[in-house]
Amino acid sequence: MLNIPLIEGKKLAKTQTRPVLVSGGLSIVISGDLDYAATTPKAVSGAVTKLTLTGTYQFKSKDNKPISKTVRLDVTGLEISITGTFIPTELTWTGKGTYNLKNGRIQIHCSATSEDTRYNLILHGRVAQPIVSPLSGGNGAVKFTSPQSKLVVTKSDGSTTTYFLTLNSATITLTPKSV
Repeated sequence: MLNIPLIEGKKLAKTQTRPVLVSGGLSIVISGDLDYAATTPKAVSGAVTKLTLTGTYQFKSKDNKPISKTVRLDVTGLEISITGTFIPTELTWTGKGTYNLKNGRIQIHCSATSEDTRYNLILHGRVAQPIVSPLSGGNGAVKFTSPQSKLVVTKSDGSTTTYFLTLNSATITLTPKSV
């Protein structure tokens, strides 16, 4: 074996770790009587009685620290009921979104189609105390604001109804997948 002298002033190479894709479960739950935005045009009076959104999240991590500031959200299940509006419970909702770890902004776009109607739900808001590390999970209160947050119902005859939503007491929860 050869003895190679250390070059003076040079540091040993740091062990490199590769970025890993971290995933987990996402849920947003709203319940109670929350008013539509009363001042926005086309808003319909009434109350949202329930919104339950489930899905997954993914982001890249290195050395147990997030290396990207944006978490990707995928929606796999959604249930929404609005007083005075019929929304079938058997709809298959699909959607995508993003959650910014730095400023707490969250955006989700979901859609579903029944025989003669298309439903588009856009949720735009901010998490009050951002969940900084989805690695360990956590939850926070999120406020979805109008007019960016809305449900658009489009019938097959082309008529549309838009419900602009202001949702104040939602809780978003990120649950890391166990290894």
